[in-house]
Amino acid sequence: MNGARAITRSRDNVVIRDNKKDDKDQLFVFDSLTGSIQPKQDHDVSLEIGDAGRGRYTQFNKERDIWFQHFQLKGENIVNERSLVLEVAGGRD
Repeated sequence: MNGARAITRSRDNVVIRDNKKDDKDQLFVFDSLTGSIQPKQDHDVSLEIGDAGRGRYTQFNKERDIWFQHFQLKGENIVNERSLVLEVAGGRD
């Protein structure tokens, strides 16, 4: 990400913060069995992209292997089962 910013876990929320080399909340793994993205330190939660009316949100959910938590790499995009793309619009937080 431009400007040395990184996706960061803050409890169950997703925030964009300065990239810190040793910040364990900025390390994630891809579980190829479920297609989910999990914090490296906590495999009991998974990233999800959801919607609330017209708005979209990302958060970490304590449940695993829910269909809308399944991601795959399509080209340069990380896309979930709803075809929603994990993106930071315009490089903004």
